[in-house]
Amino acid sequence: MKAPRVPSFAARLALDLFYGLLVLLAWPVLLVLFLCKRKWREGLRERMGGVPSLAAHPLRIWVHAISVGETEAARSLVPALRERFPEAEIVFSTTTRTGRQRAAKLFPELPLFHYPMDFPWSVHMTLGRIEPTMVVEVEPEWWPDFLFTAARRRIPVVAVNVRITEKAVRGYGRIRGLVGRMINCMTVIGVQNDEYAARLRGLGADADRIAVTGQMKYDNVTFDRVAGADALAADLGLRPGERVIVAGSTGPGEEATLLDAFAAVRAAAPGVRLAIVPRKPERFDEVAQLIAARGYRLVRRSETTGRPAAADAEAILLGDTMGELMKFYQIGCLAFIGRSLIPLGGSNPIDPASLGLPLVFGPHMFNFPEAEELFVRGGAARIATDAKSLAQTLSEVLQSPEQLAAMGRRAREAIGSRQGATARNVDLIARALEAREAVR
Repeated sequence: MKAPRVPSFAARLALDLFYGLLVLLAWPVLLVLFLCKRKWREGLRERMGGVPSLAAHPLRIWVHAISVGETEAARSLVPALRERFPEAEIVFSTTTRTGRQRAAKLFPELPLFHYPMDFPWSVHMTLGRIEPTMVVEVEPEWWPDFLFTAARRRIPVVAVNVRITEKAVRGYGRIRGLVGRMINCMTVIGVQNDEYAARLRGLGADADRIAVTGQMKYDNVTFDRVAGADALAADLGLRPGERVIVAGSTGPGEEATLLDAFAAVRAAAPGVRLAIVPRKPERFDEVAQLIAARGYRLVRRSETTGRPAAADAEAILLGDTMGELMKFYQIGCLAFIGRSLIPLGGSNPIDPASLGLPLVFGPHMFNFPEAEELFVRGGAARIATDAKSLAQTLSEVLQSPEQLAAMGRRAREAIGSRQGATARNVDLIARALEAREAVR
């Protein structure tokens, strides 16, 4: 395994001078942000390097996840590391408050702390107090001082579950020299697919520093039935056997398109129901008003807890509560993946696919670039571009129970075919540790 490239003294000095100048010029703005923004104040002491000092340990693995999504991706990694390295102490950091809250629920037994701000003093203090044997970053943050300092201290940094968008490549391309140096300070990088590997090589990453290991989110899928789904169906007034199209994590403008399409769908497939679950809670009332303005009766989930709705085959269902999307998917017969008819990159198709739901999504799934290859070409999903094609697609799929069942079965098979990334990433980490011991 290729050793990290240790940056030159000149490169480190230039970076430290740049940060010093940045703080000198930006301190008034930073002061206002710290005073006025709660999220900037929370965990500030730790972000500045004041993390609790840990006693020396012969094998301490520091796992870092930026926010909630990355923490969820690490859900399979932490127990796999425990199994592979039972003698290791694992510590966990996040960047965001919500990420830390999720980590506290998933890994209550682990020491948790905030990732340092990328200033020389913050990074040096944090590394000195944590004293990691290795750092494992899940979908990493590319911070130069952290990576330069870790490389100089001979602390291996392994990145896993890595993806990099075209937009990010365009931005990083403006500072390609610095980005290449940062990337090559890492020992090894496990990327989700070949496309991401090519993008990193284009930014200057050593080809033999990159390995395609897959997407760990697939390893978190259990294929189990979601608890509480039957109670949700009863609360919403659904009759046994009613078929429900579940539009999950929808974005602005999509609900109107769905409602336009639904009129035609119901004509072709009588009795089918529609449930809409907007992604952001601040849009719940807006979507409720839109549904009413279109002349539909409405059942709001928030109004059914403890007082079930009466059965009403004509009503649109609105998921206006948090944390129940998987329950909605469980009661559905087909899933529309939100934020895909508009250029927002699409929402997570893995969860509904794991429940055996056929998928329909729009052309903008760039947050999940494998979706078309995995689900569309695998016969588990269809693509629609507007209200007319959405109505046609939904109608065609719903008219054939056999096709619905076959697409759902293929969706689960597709998920199963992509599992195993966690084990491959743990192998990378093990090889990096072996390489470190060999160098020592």
